[in-house]
Amino acid sequence: MSEVSDNGRGVMVAFANHNHAFAYYYGVFKTLFMEISDTVNLETIHKKISTFISEFDYGIATIEEVLRLRGRLREISDEFDGDVEAKTLAYKSNLGFAQQVQYLKKFYYYYLQYLEVVSQFVEGLVVSFMPNTNMQKKILRYSNNNLFFEKKKEYKGEVLRALSDFDIKNFTFGFNMLLTFSYAYFLFINNETKILLDEMFSLILSKFLSHECLSLLIKGNNLSRADQAELRKISKDIHYYLLMCNSLVNNSFSDYGIDPKKYEKIDLDVTGI
Repeated sequence: MSEVSDNGRGVMVAFANHNHAFAYYYGVFKTLFMEISDTVNLETIHKKISTFISEFDYGIATIEEVLRLRGRLREISDEFDGDVEAKTLAYKSNLGFAQQVQYLKKFYYYYLQYLEVVSQFVEGLVVSFMPNTNMQKKILRYSNNNLFFEKKKEYKGEVLRALSDFDIKNFTFGFNMLLTFSYAYFLFINNETKILLDEMFSLILSKFLSHECLSLLIKGNNLSRADQAELRKISKDIHYYLLMCNSLVNNSFSDYGIDPKKYEKIDLDVTGI
């Protein structure tokens, strides 16, 4: 029989019915991060994150934290609105290759800030939706973390496919998938790993946006054999760094217990006892 409780208005609520709320949240959570990883339109990203926060801000412990995060989103949006170069590039059609590169530099400057805000919001949901040690058990009468693991498995499968099919000519797809996935689950990445990931993601971006790489990509299909070999080498390096980031994320998940953890087995010789 489902656990029930009086809500103070003479209505009995079956806590098991909250499964629908958990299913809804984890579904929207996955959809949000998948969608923002698949666009370079900053206004679209702002709208999607703002809407996500407005939909689930009741799960945050304090209204002050909600207002802080909303204010931070507005600051990022206002800064973008005041960035004449970024706005011009964002709304200009048929960008040349050099302009596309310049816009990507601007894009990641703002995109990383948006990811930081939404990851902080998700972390704040440990009092309601996101599993975190025993906090939910102390605060909530009912929770269901099974749905968290189901959606995480689905999401990680999408990331794995993006990494397996990585193509430097479609760099933003593979890179953004892993970058955004990392921020979606930043709650379960330890501080030391976060620092390493920041360094690695910066290295990957700098490698892709380097003159060495871009001077080859701008040639399109008009590459000599030497150019093709050089581009393959750069692509392999970037893919290697992406896989290192993926391993860092997985190891941190394992340390936090949301992925399996191998423990060292110690065999004791008890024959002399």
